[in-house]
Amino acid sequence: MKIRYRLALLFSVIVASIVLIFSFITYVLYADYRNDEFYKRLKHKAQTTARLLADVKEVDKDLLRIIDQNTINELYKEKVIIYDKDNDLIYSSIDDEVISIDKQLLDKVRTNKYIEYVEKENEVIGLFYRENGANYVVFVSAFDKYGKRKMENLMYFLSLSSLISILITVAAGIFFSGRAIDPIIEINKQVSILTVDNLSSRVKTHGSRDEIDQLAQNFNQMLDRIEHSIKVQKSFINNASHELRTPLAVINSQLDVALSKNRENVDYVIILQSLQEDARKMTNLVNTMLVLAKSEEQQHTILNDFIRLDELILSVQDELISLYPNYTVDFSYVSMPESDSYMTVKGNELLLRSAFMNLMENACKFSNSHLVKVRINSDHDNLVVHIYDNGIGIPEEDVSRIFDPFYRADNGRQIRGFGIGLSICKRAIDLHDGKISVKSQLNAGSTFTLVFKHV
Repeated sequence: MKIRYRLALLFSVIVASIVLIFSFITYVLYADYRNDEFYKRLKHKAQTTARLLADVKEVDKDLLRIIDQNTINELYKEKVIIYDKDNDLIYSSIDDEVISIDKQLLDKVRTNKYIEYVEKENEVIGLFYRENGANYVVFVSAFDKYGKRKMENLMYFLSLSSLISILITVAAGIFFSGRAIDPIIEINKQVSILTVDNLSSRVKTHGSRDEIDQLAQNFNQMLDRIEHSIKVQKSFINNASHELRTPLAVINSQLDVALSKNRENVDYVIILQSLQEDARKMTNLVNTMLVLAKSEEQQHTILNDFIRLDELILSVQDELISLYPNYTVDFSYVSMPESDSYMTVKGNELLLRSAFMNLMENACKFSNSHLVKVRINSDHDNLVVHIYDNGIGIPEEDVSRIFDPFYRADNGRQIRGFGIGLSICKRAIDLHDGKISVKSQLNAGSTFTLVFKHV
Protein backbone atom coordinates (compact mmCIF):
# COMPACT_ATOMS: atom_id res chain seq x y z
CA MET A 1 0.00 0.00 0.00
CA LYS A 2 1.31 3.45 -0.91
CA ILE A 3 2.31 5.81 1.86
CA ARG A 4 -0.38 8.36 0.96
CA TYR A 5 -3.12 5.74 1.41
CA ARG A 6 -1.55 4.44 4.60
CA LEU A 7 -1.42 7.96 5.99
CA ALA A 8 -5.01 8.61 4.89
CA LEU A 9 -6.14 5.33 6.46
CA LEU A 10 -4.31 6.05 9.71
CA PHE A 11 -5.66 9.60 9.84
CA SER A 12 -9.20 8.35 9.11
CA VAL A 13 -9.00 5.63 11.77
CA ILE A 14 -7.83 8.13 14.39
CA VAL A 15 -10.49 10.72 13.55
CA ALA A 16 -13.21 8.07 13.20
CA SER A 17 -12.27 6.66 16.59
CA ILE A 18 -12.47 10.13 18.15
CA VAL A 19 -15.85 10.81 16.51
CA LEU A 20 -17.29 7.44 17.55
CA ILE A 21 -16.01 7.77 21.11
CA PHE A 22 -17.42 11.29 21.33
CA SER A 23 -20.78 10.11 19.93
CA PHE A 24 -20.89 7.18 22.34
CA ILE A 25 -20.09 9.39 25.34
CA THR A 26 -22.73 11.90 24.21
CA TYR A 27 -25.35 9.17 23.89
CA VAL A 28 -24.48 7.59 27.26
CA LEU A 29 -24.49 10.95 29.06
CA TYR A 30 -27.83 11.92 27.54
CA ALA A 31 -29.32 8.47 28.39
CA ASP A 32 -28.14 8.90 31.98
CA TYR A 33 -29.62 12.40 32.09
CA ARG A 34 -32.97 11.19 30.68
CA ASN A 35 -33.07 8.34 33.17
CA ASP A 36 -32.40 10.62 36.17
CA GLU A 37 -34.86 13.22 34.94
CA PHE A 38 -37.66 10.68 34.42
CA TYR A 39 -37.16 9.03 37.81
CA LYS A 40 -37.28 12.48 39.42
CA ARG A 41 -40.64 13.06 37.75
CA LEU A 42 -41.90 9.71 39.02
CA LYS A 43 -40.69 10.50 42.53
CA HIS A 44 -42.33 13.92 42.44
CA LYS A 45 -45.57 12.31 41.28
CA ALA A 46 -45.44 9.79 44.11
CA GLN A 47 -44.83 12.46 46.77
CA THR A 48 -47.55 14.75 45.41
CA THR A 49 -50.17 11.97 45.27
CA ALA A 50 -49.32 10.68 48.76
CA ARG A 51 -49.43 14.19 50.19
CA LEU A 52 -52.83 14.91 48.69
CA LEU A 53 -54.22 11.65 50.02
CA ALA A 54 -52.79 12.08 53.50
CA ASP A 55 -53.03 15.82 54.14
CA VAL A 56 -56.16 17.02 52.29
CA LYS A 57 -59.22 15.55 54.01
CA GLU A 58 -61.56 16.73 51.27
CA VAL A 59 -59.76 14.61 48.67
CA ASP A 60 -61.05 11.06 48.57
CA LYS A 61 -59.85 8.24 46.31
CA ASP A 62 -62.29 9.00 43.50
CA LEU A 63 -61.40 12.68 43.41
CA LEU A 64 -57.68 11.86 43.53
CA ARG A 65 -58.11 9.50 40.57
CA ILE A 66 -59.83 12.29 38.61
CA ILE A 67 -56.99 14.68 39.48
CA ASP A 68 -54.37 12.12 38.36
CA GLN A 69 -56.12 11.47 35.07
CA ASN A 70 -56.49 15.14 34.21
CA THR A 71 -53.21 16.57 35.34
CA ILE A 72 -51.31 18.59 32.74
CA ASN A 73 -48.07 16.70 33.33
CA GLU A 74 -49.59 13.24 33.15
CA LEU A 75 -47.05 10.64 32.09
CA TYR A 76 -47.64 8.12 29.34
CA LYS A 77 -49.12 4.86 30.71
CA GLU A 78 -48.90 6.33 34.17
CA LYS A 79 -49.91 4.13 37.11
CA VAL A 80 -50.01 5.13 40.78
CA ILE A 81 -50.59 2.54 43.53
CA ILE A 82 -50.60 3.23 47.28
CA TYR A 83 -50.48 0.72 50.14
CA ASP A 84 -51.09 1.44 53.82
CA LYS A 85 -49.11 0.17 56.77
CA ASP A 86 -50.97 -3.15 56.66
CA ASN A 87 -49.99 -3.67 53.01
CA ASP A 88 -53.58 -3.13 51.92
CA LEU A 89 -54.16 -1.40 48.57
CA ILE A 90 -55.82 1.93 49.38
CA TYR A 91 -55.42 3.68 46.06
CA SER A 92 -54.90 2.83 42.38
CA SER A 93 -55.01 5.39 39.59
CA ILE A 94 -56.51 2.84 37.18
CA ASP A 95 -58.70 -0.17 37.76
CA ASP A 96 -56.46 -2.84 36.27
CA GLU A 97 -53.26 -3.33 38.27
CA VAL A 98 -50.32 -3.49 35.93
CA ILE A 99 -47.54 -3.43 38.51
CA SER A 100 -46.49 -6.75 40.02
CA ILE A 101 -46.16 -6.11 43.75
CA ASP A 102 -45.69 -8.64 46.51
CA LYS A 103 -45.01 -8.43 50.22
CA GLN A 104 -41.25 -8.83 49.70
CA LEU A 105 -41.17 -5.77 47.45
CA LEU A 106 -43.24 -3.75 49.98
CA ASP A 107 -40.81 -4.71 52.76
CA LYS A 108 -37.90 -3.70 50.60
CA VAL A 109 -39.36 -0.23 50.01
CA ARG A 110 -40.00 0.24 53.76
CA THR A 111 -36.40 -0.80 54.46
CA ASN A 112 -34.67 1.28 51.74
CA LYS A 113 -37.20 4.16 51.73
CA TYR A 114 -36.79 4.48 47.96
CA ILE A 115 -36.12 2.06 45.08
CA GLU A 116 -35.96 2.23 41.29
CA TYR A 117 -36.41 -0.62 38.83
CA VAL A 118 -37.71 -1.48 35.37
CA GLU A 119 -40.66 -3.73 34.70
CA LYS A 120 -41.07 -4.67 31.05
CA GLU A 121 -40.97 -1.35 29.18
CA ASN A 122 -42.08 0.75 32.17
CA GLU A 123 -39.85 2.42 34.73
CA VAL A 124 -41.04 2.13 38.32
CA ILE A 125 -40.18 3.80 41.61
CA GLY A 126 -41.16 2.67 45.05
CA LEU A 127 -41.39 5.37 47.78
CA PHE A 128 -42.00 5.08 51.52
CA TYR A 129 -44.06 8.08 52.65
CA ARG A 130 -44.52 8.81 56.36
CA GLU A 131 -45.88 12.16 57.46
CA ASN A 132 -48.70 13.49 59.72
CA GLY A 133 -49.59 9.98 60.88
CA ALA A 134 -49.69 8.59 57.36
CA ASN A 135 -47.66 5.48 56.59
CA TYR A 136 -47.77 4.71 52.88
CA VAL A 137 -45.84 2.79 50.28
CA VAL A 138 -46.29 4.46 46.91
CA PHE A 139 -45.48 2.92 43.54
CA VAL A 140 -45.46 5.01 40.37
CA SER A 141 -44.99 3.40 36.97
CA ALA A 142 -44.81 5.05 33.54
CA PHE A 143 -43.28 4.75 30.08
CA ASP A 144 -41.03 7.63 28.97
CA LYS A 145 -42.44 7.81 25.47
CA TYR A 146 -40.99 11.20 24.56
CA GLY A 147 -37.65 10.59 26.24
CA LYS A 148 -37.19 7.28 24.40
CA ARG A 149 -38.16 8.95 21.15
CA LYS A 150 -35.55 11.63 21.78
CA MET A 151 -33.01 8.89 22.42
CA GLU A 152 -33.88 7.26 19.09
CA ASN A 153 -33.57 10.61 17.31
CA LEU A 154 -30.26 11.28 19.02
CA MET A 155 -28.98 7.84 18.00
CA TYR A 156 -30.01 8.47 14.40
CA PHE A 157 -28.42 11.93 14.36
CA LEU A 158 -25.16 10.76 15.94
CA SER A 159 -24.90 7.77 13.56
CA LEU A 160 -25.56 9.91 10.50
CA SER A 161 -23.23 12.71 11.57
CA SER A 162 -20.50 10.18 12.47
CA LEU A 163 -20.81 8.50 9.07
CA ILE A 164 -20.66 11.83 7.24
CA SER A 165 -17.69 12.95 9.38
CA ILE A 166 -15.81 9.71 8.64
CA LEU A 167 -16.44 10.01 4.89
CA ILE A 168 -15.28 13.65 4.92
CA THR A 169 -12.23 12.60 6.96
CA VAL A 170 -11.31 9.85 4.48
CA ALA A 171 -11.59 12.25 1.54
CA ALA A 172 -9.66 14.98 3.36
CA GLY A 173 -7.03 12.44 4.48
CA ILE A 174 -6.42 11.23 0.93
CA PHE A 175 -6.24 14.81 -0.37
CA PHE A 176 -3.94 16.25 2.29
CA SER A 177 -1.72 13.14 2.53
CA GLY A 178 -1.30 13.43 -1.23
CA ARG A 179 -0.31 17.08 -0.82
CA ALA A 180 2.15 16.08 1.91
CA ILE A 181 3.67 13.21 -0.10
CA ASP A 182 3.90 15.09 -3.43
CA PRO A 183 7.29 16.68 -2.58
CA ILE A 184 8.69 13.24 -1.69
CA ILE A 185 7.33 11.82 -4.95
CA GLU A 186 9.03 14.67 -6.80
CA ILE A 187 12.33 13.97 -5.00
CA ASN A 188 11.96 10.28 -5.86
CA LYS A 189 11.47 11.12 -9.55
CA GLN A 190 14.56 13.35 -9.59
CA VAL A 191 16.65 10.75 -7.77
CA SER A 192 15.54 7.91 -10.06
CA ILE A 193 17.11 9.57 -13.10
CA LEU A 194 20.51 10.10 -11.44
CA THR A 195 23.34 7.97 -12.82
CA VAL A 196 27.12 8.04 -12.69
CA ASP A 197 27.08 10.17 -15.84
CA ASN A 198 24.90 12.97 -14.38
CA LEU A 199 25.89 13.09 -10.72
CA SER A 200 26.26 16.86 -11.05
CA SER A 201 22.44 17.13 -11.05
CA ARG A 202 20.85 18.09 -7.74
CA VAL A 203 17.44 17.70 -6.12
CA LYS A 204 15.45 20.93 -6.18
CA THR A 205 14.93 22.67 -2.84
CA HIS A 206 12.34 25.33 -2.08
CA GLY A 207 13.84 27.03 0.97
CA SER A 208 10.84 26.13 3.13
CA ARG A 209 13.11 24.71 5.87
CA ASP A 210 10.66 21.92 6.61
CA GLU A 211 11.63 18.25 7.02
CA ILE A 212 11.19 17.44 3.32
CA ASP A 213 13.29 20.40 2.23
CA GLN A 214 15.91 19.35 4.78
CA LEU A 215 15.81 15.83 3.30
CA ALA A 216 16.48 17.28 -0.15
CA GLN A 217 19.39 19.34 1.18
CA ASN A 218 20.89 16.35 2.98
CA PHE A 219 20.54 14.27 -0.20
CA ASN A 220 22.30 16.99 -2.19
CA GLN A 221 25.12 17.02 0.36
CA MET A 222 25.36 13.24 0.02
CA LEU A 223 25.53 13.63 -3.76
CA ASP A 224 28.32 16.18 -3.29
CA ARG A 225 30.30 13.64 -1.26
CA ILE A 226 29.61 10.82 -3.73
CA GLU A 227 30.59 12.98 -6.70
CA HIS A 228 33.76 14.06 -4.91
CA SER A 229 34.61 10.44 -4.02
CA ILE A 230 34.10 9.28 -7.60
CA LYS A 231 36.24 12.13 -8.92
CA VAL A 232 38.98 11.27 -6.42
CA GLN A 233 38.69 7.61 -7.37
CA LYS A 234 38.95 8.36 -11.08
CA SER A 235 41.86 10.70 -10.46
CA PHE A 236 43.50 8.09 -8.24
CA ILE A 237 43.16 5.37 -10.88
CA ASN A 238 44.36 7.63 -13.71
CA ASN A 239 47.34 8.96 -11.79
CA ALA A 240 48.26 5.58 -10.33
CA SER A 241 48.16 4.06 -13.82
CA HIS A 242 50.35 6.87 -15.12
CA GLU A 243 52.84 6.61 -12.28
CA LEU A 244 53.08 2.82 -12.53
CA ARG A 245 53.41 2.89 -16.31
CA THR A 246 56.73 4.78 -16.18
CA PRO A 247 58.77 2.35 -14.02
CA LEU A 248 57.21 -0.61 -15.82
CA ALA A 249 58.23 0.85 -19.18
CA VAL A 250 61.75 1.43 -17.86
CA ILE A 251 61.96 -2.16 -16.58
CA ASN A 252 60.76 -3.56 -19.92
CA SER A 253 63.20 -1.44 -21.91
CA GLN A 254 66.13 -2.51 -19.71
CA LEU A 255 65.12 -6.14 -20.07
CA ASP A 256 64.95 -5.72 -23.85
CA VAL A 257 68.43 -4.19 -23.87
CA ALA A 258 69.78 -6.96 -21.61
CA LEU A 259 68.36 -9.68 -23.84
CA SER A 260 69.35 -8.07 -27.15
CA LYS A 261 72.83 -9.69 -27.01
CA ASN A 262 75.17 -11.65 -24.78
CA ARG A 263 76.93 -9.51 -22.19
CA GLU A 264 79.61 -9.78 -19.56
CA ASN A 265 78.58 -10.67 -16.02
CA VAL A 266 79.37 -7.18 -14.79
CA ASP A 267 76.92 -5.75 -17.33
CA TYR A 268 74.17 -8.02 -16.05
CA VAL A 269 74.94 -6.98 -12.49
CA ILE A 270 74.56 -3.32 -13.46
CA ILE A 271 71.26 -4.01 -15.23
CA LEU A 272 69.96 -6.06 -12.29
CA GLN A 273 70.88 -3.26 -9.88
CA SER A 274 69.02 -0.79 -12.06
CA LEU A 275 66.01 -3.13 -12.20
CA GLN A 276 66.19 -3.52 -8.42
CA GLU A 277 66.08 0.28 -8.01
CA ASP A 278 63.06 0.53 -10.31
CA ALA A 279 61.32 -2.29 -8.43
CA ARG A 280 62.07 -0.49 -5.14
CA LYS A 281 60.45 2.65 -6.53
CA MET A 282 57.35 0.71 -7.52
CA THR A 283 57.25 -0.91 -4.06
CA ASN A 284 57.46 2.51 -2.40
CA LEU A 285 54.67 3.77 -4.65
CA VAL A 286 52.39 0.82 -3.84
CA ASN A 287 53.15 1.03 -0.11
CA THR A 288 52.39 4.74 -0.09
CA MET A 289 49.11 4.15 -1.93
CA LEU A 290 48.20 1.48 0.66
CA VAL A 291 48.89 3.92 3.50
CA LEU A 292 46.55 6.43 1.86
CA ALA A 293 43.84 3.77 1.42
CA LYS A 294 44.29 2.57 5.00
CA SER A 295 43.86 6.11 6.29
CA GLU A 296 40.48 6.20 4.53
CA GLU A 297 39.47 2.94 6.21
CA GLN A 298 40.49 4.29 9.62
CA GLN A 299 38.30 7.36 9.35
CA HIS A 300 35.87 6.04 12.00
CA THR A 301 38.42 4.05 14.03
CA ILE A 302 39.08 5.20 17.59
CA LEU A 303 42.65 6.49 17.93
CA ASN A 304 43.68 5.52 21.45
CA ASP A 305 47.48 5.85 21.53
CA PHE A 306 49.04 8.62 23.65
CA ILE A 307 52.04 9.92 21.69
CA ARG A 308 54.81 12.30 22.73
CA LEU A 309 55.09 14.31 19.53
CA ASP A 310 58.62 15.60 20.22
CA GLU A 311 59.88 12.07 20.81
CA LEU A 312 58.16 10.90 17.62
CA ILE A 313 59.85 13.68 15.62
CA LEU A 314 63.26 12.76 17.05
CA SER A 315 62.63 9.12 16.10
CA VAL A 316 61.67 10.18 12.54
CA GLN A 317 64.84 12.31 12.43
CA ASP A 318 67.01 9.29 13.23
CA GLU A 319 65.21 7.13 10.64
CA LEU A 320 65.48 9.81 7.94
CA ILE A 321 69.22 10.33 8.49
CA SER A 322 69.87 6.60 8.47
CA LEU A 323 68.14 6.34 5.07
CA TYR A 324 69.72 9.50 3.65
CA PRO A 325 73.00 10.31 5.40
CA ASN A 326 73.36 13.58 3.43
CA TYR A 327 70.14 14.96 4.95
CA THR A 328 70.24 17.30 7.97
CA VAL A 329 67.47 17.85 10.53
CA ASP A 330 67.62 20.86 12.85
CA PHE A 331 65.14 20.21 15.69
CA SER A 332 64.51 22.49 18.68
CA TYR A 333 61.86 23.72 21.12
CA VAL A 334 60.53 27.25 20.82
CA SER A 335 60.02 27.08 24.59
CA MET A 336 60.26 24.20 27.00
CA PRO A 337 56.87 22.60 27.75
CA GLU A 338 55.36 23.13 31.20
CA SER A 339 54.42 19.43 31.45
CA ASP A 340 54.61 16.22 29.47
CA SER A 341 50.91 16.48 28.55
CA TYR A 342 51.66 19.65 26.55
CA MET A 343 53.71 17.49 24.15
CA THR A 344 51.27 14.57 24.07
CA VAL A 345 48.48 13.97 21.58
CA LYS A 346 45.95 11.16 21.29
CA GLY A 347 46.08 9.30 17.99
CA ASN A 348 47.77 6.70 15.83
CA GLU A 349 51.57 6.57 15.86
CA LEU A 350 51.96 4.93 12.43
CA LEU A 351 49.89 7.61 10.68
CA LEU A 352 51.65 10.48 12.46
CA ARG A 353 55.06 8.93 11.75
CA SER A 354 54.18 8.65 8.04
CA ALA A 355 53.04 12.29 8.00
CA PHE A 356 56.19 13.70 9.59
CA MET A 357 58.45 11.44 7.53
CA ASN A 358 56.88 12.73 4.31
CA LEU A 359 57.07 16.39 5.37
CA MET A 360 60.65 16.24 6.59
CA GLU A 361 61.84 14.12 3.64
CA ASN A 362 60.20 16.54 1.16
CA ALA A 363 61.80 19.52 2.88
CA CYS A 364 65.26 17.96 2.48
CA LYS A 365 64.60 16.58 -1.00
CA PHE A 366 63.49 19.90 -2.52
CA SER A 367 66.28 21.90 -0.89
CA ASN A 368 69.78 22.16 -2.32
CA SER A 369 71.24 22.08 1.18
CA HIS A 370 69.10 19.08 2.13
CA LEU A 371 68.31 20.85 5.43
CA VAL A 372 65.02 20.90 7.29
CA LYS A 373 64.29 22.93 10.42
CA VAL A 374 61.67 21.65 12.84
CA ARG A 375 60.36 23.87 15.65
CA ILE A 376 57.85 22.74 18.25
CA ASN A 377 55.87 24.82 20.71
CA SER A 378 52.79 24.42 22.94
CA ASP A 379 50.44 26.49 25.07
CA HIS A 380 47.46 25.71 27.26
CA ASP A 381 45.35 24.63 24.27
CA ASN A 382 47.44 23.67 21.24
CA LEU A 383 50.62 21.95 20.20
CA VAL A 384 52.19 23.61 17.13
CA VAL A 385 54.91 22.22 14.84
CA HIS A 386 56.63 24.32 12.15
CA ILE A 387 58.65 22.61 9.40
CA TYR A 388 60.90 24.98 7.40
CA ASP A 389 63.03 24.49 4.30
CA ASN A 390 64.94 26.85 2.00
CA GLY A 391 64.17 24.87 -1.15
CA ILE A 392 62.61 25.66 -4.52
CA GLY A 393 59.27 26.75 -3.07
CA ILE A 394 55.79 26.22 -4.50
CA PRO A 395 54.23 28.39 -7.23
CA GLU A 396 51.28 30.41 -5.90
CA GLU A 397 48.82 28.80 -8.33
CA ASP A 398 49.81 25.31 -7.09
CA VAL A 399 49.59 25.92 -3.34
CA SER A 400 45.84 25.13 -3.14
CA ARG A 401 46.33 21.73 -4.85
CA ILE A 402 49.46 20.31 -3.26
CA PHE A 403 47.40 18.09 -0.92
CA ASP A 404 45.57 16.42 -3.83
CA PRO A 405 46.67 12.80 -4.48
CA PHE A 406 49.30 12.49 -7.26
CA TYR A 407 49.40 16.24 -7.87
CA ARG A 408 52.88 17.68 -8.40
CA ALA A 409 53.86 21.29 -8.99
CA ASP A 410 55.50 21.97 -12.32
CA ASN A 411 58.81 23.04 -10.76
CA GLY A 412 59.12 19.76 -8.82
CA ARG A 413 58.44 17.23 -11.53
CA GLN A 414 62.14 16.74 -12.28
CA ILE A 415 62.70 15.47 -8.71
CA ARG A 416 61.78 11.85 -8.05
CA GLY A 417 58.51 11.24 -6.27
CA PHE A 418 54.93 10.18 -6.79
CA GLY A 419 52.92 13.17 -5.57
CA ILE A 420 50.90 11.43 -2.85
CA GLY A 421 53.05 12.08 0.23
CA LEU A 422 51.34 15.38 1.10
CA SER A 423 47.88 13.90 0.56
CA ILE A 424 48.77 11.21 3.13
CA CYS A 425 49.97 13.94 5.52
CA LYS A 426 46.73 15.89 5.12
CA ARG A 427 44.63 12.79 5.69
CA ALA A 428 46.60 11.76 8.79
CA ILE A 429 46.36 15.25 10.31
CA ASP A 430 42.61 15.44 9.59
CA LEU A 431 42.04 12.09 11.30
CA HIS A 432 43.66 13.55 14.44
CA ASP A 433 41.39 16.65 14.32
CA GLY A 434 44.46 18.70 13.52
CA LYS A 435 45.14 21.43 10.98
CA ILE A 436 47.89 21.74 8.38
CA SER A 437 48.71 24.84 6.37
CA VAL A 438 51.54 25.99 4.12
CA LYS A 439 53.22 29.25 3.24
CA SER A 440 55.69 29.27 0.38
CA GLN A 441 57.77 31.66 -1.66
CA LEU A 442 59.19 30.59 -5.00
CA ASN A 443 62.95 29.86 -4.81
CA ALA A 444 62.96 30.88 -1.13
CA GLY A 445 61.44 27.91 0.64
CA SER A 446 58.25 26.67 2.30
CA THR A 447 56.88 26.49 5.83
CA PHE A 448 54.38 23.85 6.87
CA THR A 449 52.49 24.49 10.11
CA LEU A 450 50.72 21.69 11.99
CA VAL A 451 48.35 22.36 14.90
CA PHE A 452 47.09 19.68 17.31
CA LYS A 453 45.04 19.62 20.49
CA HIS A 454 47.23 18.17 23.24
CA VAL A 455 45.82 16.01 26.04
